[in-house]
Amino acid sequence: MLRLEFAPRFAELDVDFEGFNRLLRASFAQKRKTLANNLRAAGYSAEQIAAAWPAGLPAQVRAEAMPLEAMAALYRELAAVGAGVPAAS
Repeated sequence: MLRLEFAPRFAELDVDFEGFNRLLRASFAQKRKTLANNLRAAGYSAEQIAAAWPAGLPAQVRAEAMPLEAMAALYRELAAVGAGVPAAS
């Protein structure tokens, strides 16, 4: 018998589970859209996204191309600019 347990990295990434999970769901809502377009569709304004966008990240990046650490940084920056997280769907 083999049992695998995954250690959550929420504390290491400095994110809360529920908010980060909602951001991830919004980011992957439509796989053919760019990350910024998915976030706009989730209720973030273009200004909030631009203010929180990590330096060096291409504007046309898709969610699946983002490392987890960069996604966590985007989540923290969105919270810092007062964007909150999208409502649960």
